[in-house]
Amino acid sequence: MRKLALSLLFTLVILGLSVVGIGAAPADSGALAMAQYFPQETVLFLTMRTDEAIIDDLDRIITTTLANAPLPPEVPMMTLRQALDMGLQQANLELADIYAWLGNGLALGLTSVPTDGSDPDGYVVLEITDRAALESFIAAQTQGMGVEPRTEGAYTVYSSPADDDAGAVLVGDDLVLVLLPGMAVPEFPLATSLLANSAYQAAVAELPADSYNLAAYVDVREFIPADQLDDLQIFGMSANSVNPMMVGLTLLDNYSLVMDVVQIAGADGGNPAVARLDPGFLKFIPTDASAVIHGTDLTGAFNQLSEVLTTAARQTDTPSPITQIEAGLQSLGFDLQQDILSWTTGDYALFLRTNIRPIVQDAINGEVSVDGNFDAGLLIEATNPEAAKTFAAKLGTLISTVLRGQESLEIKQAELEGVAVTSITVTAPVTPQNTVSLTVVIGASDDIFFIATQDAAGAILRGEGGLDSAEAYQQASKYLLPNPTAIWYTDGEGFITGVAGTTVGFLALLGPAIGNVFENITDELEAPSSSNPLDLQPIYVQTEDPSQQLLAVLDYAIRVLGSSSISSTISPTGASVIRFVITLNPQ
Repeated sequence: MRKLALSLLFTLVILGLSVVGIGAAPADSGALAMAQYFPQETVLFLTMRTDEAIIDDLDRIITTTLANAPLPPEVPMMTLRQALDMGLQQANLELADIYAWLGNGLALGLTSVPTDGSDPDGYVVLEITDRAALESFIAAQTQGMGVEPRTEGAYTVYSSPADDDAGAVLVGDDLVLVLLPGMAVPEFPLATSLLANSAYQAAVAELPADSYNLAAYVDVREFIPADQLDDLQIFGMSANSVNPMMVGLTLLDNYSLVMDVVQIAGADGGNPAVARLDPGFLKFIPTDASAVIHGTDLTGAFNQLSEVLTTAARQTDTPSPITQIEAGLQSLGFDLQQDILSWTTGDYALFLRTNIRPIVQDAINGEVSVDGNFDAGLLIEATNPEAAKTFAAKLGTLISTVLRGQESLEIKQAELEGVAVTSITVTAPVTPQNTVSLTVVIGASDDIFFIATQDAAGAILRGEGGLDSAEAYQQASKYLLPNPTAIWYTDGEGFITGVAGTTVGFLALLGPAIGNVFENITDELEAPSSSNPLDLQPIYVQTEDPSQQLLAVLDYAIRVLGSSSISSTISPTGASVIRFVITLNPQ
């Protein structure tokens, strides 16, 4: 029976993993309307659209973003439809055989998830369009398996007499039910469905998009053992802070892949109030920043963390980490409240600018160079400029005192665009012929405190910033949540840097050896191999330097990945909402 269920759902699982959301249905219908088939007490609900238009839309994305990708000849360009047909060929099927009976929705619902390891209660619902076609399909797929169909009420029931614990597949006029072992057949329409669940209603209402192709609702509290919920009291929280969540995946404007995550507010009032970002702070962030984390009110965040840690320390009768932090800062000459928290109540940003192609090219050539290809920094709005300047001066003095005399460091007091700074130049040998040098400055103007590479800091102080004027940021900003409390942003360069950072670092560490690696790869690809010289084997001859292929793929990926973002907010009801977006550029 398990084989039957897996055979029936095989293609649907593939579709589910492939679909990243092509929005077409409003929030109260489409995939989310599958909630009508599950009882009000459902604690886990997974749903997805299964109509054929999804494949067409995904194939459009594939063909318009990957058709011109610089892939080697042995990697064929293939649409999703072609890939699915190829996978189904192993069962002598094609996608048309599935869509002869497949409807618009698939969903799984569980009404209980025991924490003692016993089987959960639940079932799968699949919408169909042609009962006779499906029954013919099942008969063909289960021939010789000992599956005996029988009629029970409005359903044809398929089960295996040799396995009583395998559950059953029930085929009706419009639906297929896959029952978990021991589950009774639900009677539709249900008297009260998940659509009547107030927590489900609240979660759906908080979803920011109008349509989702994939969605999941989870009553998180039901998945956590009671003793672990009780442990939350250590941090000054209760079980009411563990509230149901909703996740939805969709696609906006044809090329922006979106995932929205919602956690509704609980009986204790929901999430704490969080300050909103000031769009005006963007003027301090470099226009060409590849990756940015933009937040606000470090003081408030620290105070909230302090309250949680202090409560936990009191409950466990241990020293408070905050007290230890304060003592450590005092030993260095800083007062936490006066020197730091008194002026960090505004916005802040961490930024990174990379030009990854020449960095990779240098690594391939056995060199490491960041000159002109790398900038980074921390910017904090100085809501008390004098306190910020005092902190910058004291921090610079401390660094000068502690690190003075180090051979690889040059530390001096200087002036940058009229602002007093501590300049720290780090010079590190990478090879006997190659060194890397980087200058970081620490200072504070009337507007911001900064720790940044010198070139970036100079541009900021000259007023050359303005992330909101960057084309990629403008693209990303269309999909940010309203009144965000935090934003993470990358352009294509920043996304690739983040994903490939480990690889690039590895290449840089290899230094000259990486050139030999590419030479060896080239030699292997250009030389035919055979265990028997008389055997005739297909030979692929490499006609392009692999390092140039790598750079071509890198360039293409940067162009295709237009922008990405993560934004968060707190809704008027106290719900926490997070949105993840990747926007692709058709080529």
